[in-house]
Formats: sequence, C-alpha cells, structure tokens
Amino acid sequence: MSDVQTLTLVALLCTACYFLFRLLYSSKPRPLPPGPKPLPVIGNVLDIPKSHECYTYHEWAKQYGDVVHVSALGQPIIILNSHEAATDLLVKKAAIYSDRPTTTMGGKIVGWENSMPLLQYHRQLITMRRWFSVLMGTRSSTHFWDVEEQMTKRFIRKVYNDVKSGDREGRNLEKRIRWTAGAIILRISYGYAVADENDHLINLVAEVVESFSRSMEPGAWIVDLLPFLRCIPSWFPFAEFQRIGKRWKSLVEAAGRIPLDMVKKQIVQGTAPLSFARELLEEQGPQLTAEEESSIKWAAVGVYTGGADTTVAAIYSFFLVMASFPEIQKRAQSELDRVLLGERLPTLQDRQDGTLPYIDALVKEVIRWAPVGPVGVPHALRQEDEYRGWRIPKGSYVIANVW
Repeated sequence: MSDVQTLTLVALLCTACYFLFRLLYSSKPRPLPPGPKPLPVIGNVLDIPKSHECYTYHEWAKQYGDVVHVSALGQPIIILNSHEAATDLLVKKAAIYSDRPTTTMGGKIVGWENSMPLLQYHRQLITMRRWFSVLMGTRSSTHFWDVEEQMTKRFIRKVYNDVKSGDREGRNLEKRIRWTAGAIILRISYGYAVADENDHLINLVAEVVESFSRSMEPGAWIVDLLPFLRCIPSWFPFAEFQRIGKRWKSLVEAAGRIPLDMVKKQIVQGTAPLSFARELLEEQGPQLTAEEESSIKWAAVGVYTGGADTTVAAIYSFFLVMASFPEIQKRAQSELDRVLLGERLPTLQDRQDGTLPYIDALVKEVIRWAPVGPVGVPHALRQEDEYRGWRIPKGSYVIANVW
C-alpha cells in the first residue's frame, strides 16, 4: 500500500470516528413528555393513583397536556389523554405499540398471561383476533341473534315478575342483569344453557372475572413493583399475595377447563349445540395439538371475561341514565311506540335496518358517557420511538385514558 493510500485510509477513519463521536456524545437526547416531577429512585410512585386513575390522568392533561410521562421505580409510563394522540401511537404505529406489560400478580401468579388482554403481539394473539372477527363481525354475528333475543326476553320477564312481587326499587336488578349477560355469553362461547337460579358456571365466571379485575389493579400488589418477591414461599411473612394468587389460579384453570371439556364431550356424542368453542374445535379437527387447544381455551375464556362485567356495567349505566333523565326515556319510548306499534319487542334486525336511530344513538352515548374500561389495558412499546419531538423510551407502558 502506498503512502498516499495509507494517508487517505487514515483520514477516512478519523472522519468516521469524529462523526461517530458527535452522534453518540455531542447530540442532546430528545426530552421526555411533560409530567409530575419524579422523586429520586421511586419516581412518581406516590403520585400514581391506586383507583379511579382516569380522574387523575384527566387532571394531569389540564396541567401538562394530552401526552404525560410518569415513572415508577424506573418504569416509564406514558398517559395519552386525547383521541389524536391515541390514534397516532396505538393505531398508526400499532406494529410497535401492541405488546402488553408483563404483570407479575395477574399474569404470572394468577395465570392470566395467556389471556387475550395480556398476550404479546405475536402469532397466537393474531390468530385469536381472527377468530374473534368471525364471532363478532358486523355480518358474521347474526347467527347468534336468536340467543341474545331469547335471553333478553327472559330478562324482561324476570324484571317484570320482580316488580309484580313488590320490588319497585330494583333491588334485584343488578343480579338480573348479571344473569342475563352471563347466560348470553356462556351460550355463545360454549352452547351452555344456564339455570334460572344459582348456576354453578355463572358463579364460577363471576369469581374468575373478579380475580382478573383485582389481580390487575395498578399499585395494589407489591409483587408487581418488586417482581423478585414472586420467588418467596407462601408461608413467608407478607406473602399473602402468594396465597391469594394460588386460590385465584385454581379458579382460572377450572373456568378454562370445565366448559371446554364439556364441549369436547358433546362433540364426540354428536350433541354439541352451535357455539364459538365448537366451531373452533371442529375447524381444527381430530389432529388438534395441545398448543391449538390451549389457544381455543383462552379465546373462549376471553369471550366471557371480556364481556361479562363490561356488559353488566354498560346496562347498569343505561338504567341509571333512564332514571336520571326521564325526558330522554320518554323520547326513546316514543320512538319504540312509533316503530313497534305495541305489537312486538325490538330485535337486532331493527338496529341493522336503522329503524330505531334514536335508540341506537342513545346506546352509543351511554357507552361514551360512562365507558366501562376508562383506561383500558396498558400497551407496551416494543422499541424506542419519537412523538412530537419527545422521546418515548423502549418498554414504556402506554395507557389511553378514554374517560
């Protein structure tokens, strides 16, 4: 190599080193989104609410804007308080914002880590979403309309009988709503016909849904803040979460196993009614693998865990609105009287045909006014991102405040 070539090579290397140094050390890192000032080490642990988070997030939005950053023991958390910000990140950049945080109590200890709300964005979740689109798509769900309408008629009869028996204050109303939601969801999921009173599967589902809600409460479990505590034995002092988690885990396992085994047995006997689980099991055929069966189990569990409490809350909110705003109730009733002429009950076909526009708008407004999941389930960022000039760190928990 000549002296000229050597000098040229050295010059190129020096230039490359200079620019690399400027890139790594001279440029200022982008700022994080604004938010409450963190304390050393613990960050904003004392600022993060343990319940009714949506109210606190809303107040933060007034002070810091629609994108807020907080941290808890080094874990960055991004709060999105506007439709624009949520759409920009969670929809337009879904490829990197669709993972879920790993939760120690609810996911690892109680056993919800393979459920749809906690699954990471990979093949299993994509498959489950495809199954759900077939079950709940606008056009494909019509084959379950009869089930929904039959159960709704039974609900109306139960409430009517309660009123005739003197319950004019609605003391049994919540129980009736919960029974109806469970009856519809279990029939759709497994073809299961529930008993009118004290059904064992309805009771199991209620306990399981409660275990999910309680095990996922933010800040409620020390093991979520200090995951290494998961390794301590249940007899250890301050390990009550282990004992509670073990009890809830047995409920979760039973709720997934019992109804699916029932459907499998009915398929063999040729008596299985139409259901989400039956359709998936028959689609996979006799060569069903353990992995496929597990996915079907969790998909079916996802139907009632995702629909049980949410449906109850939405319908209960509807009754609250009707009692609080009688003029709205009167207007809705007048539309029903005009269309139905007092000759029949409304059907889901009426909604599809657009014959009850005020009722349809009323239902949507109730869901907007009192969202059943005001902060949803947190997302997790797969890789570092930039938004509006702010740095969004890799691994950030991203929460959309719907309220």
